[in-house]
Amino acid sequence: MRGHGLATQPATTASERFGINRTAALGAAAGIMLLGLGAFGFGAVSPVSRSDQISGSQAAMLAAGFRNASGSLLPVDLSANQDRSKLLDSLNLTKPQAERLLAMVDRGERTLGWLTLWDSSDEDGDVASITASGITQHVMLTRAPTRVLVAYIPGQPVYITGERDGMGGGVTLSVELSTGPLPLPPLAVGQTIALPIQ
Repeated sequence: MRGHGLATQPATTASERFGINRTAALGAAAGIMLLGLGAFGFGAVSPVSRSDQISGSQAAMLAAGFRNASGSLLPVDLSANQDRSKLLDSLNLTKPQAERLLAMVDRGERTLGWLTLWDSSDEDGDVASITASGITQHVMLTRAPTRVLVAYIPGQPVYITGERDGMGGGVTLSVELSTGPLPLPPLAVGQTIALPIQ
């Protein structure tokens, strides 16, 4: 019908009338929905670390393996051409303390060894400490191994303590001794075990 002088125009959508890009609008709506889910505690919004999942039977097997294990810390090179005091920097000792410790090592009253440890389950923020000879060192456990210098008294234990359980399931870690990797049973926060050092 052309009687009223109006030209027929194709129908337009709201997005065309207001200059809205449909893809951008859908993306914005999805983002708002995800933010809303996050505000109500739904975990699908962002990736999070998982908690350690160790069953009772797995924990019992780890405990049995640990009870039957033995080994020594990996040796430290104390050759004369090496700056021996720099080696002790990681222990955070004063220079006089480091010199006294090196003298005790030379007399056989202390032994230096490398202890490598890592998170043996999910990397979820676990922290452990190593204590020997009155020196305690804290280590954030990751899947990447961390090597720690340990000064210990021959014949006396080196202790590992669970300091922080990141996301639940216990403080899970493995250590490397001269006999190879040794997975430890999961530790509760504050629980201490002695490494089977020969």
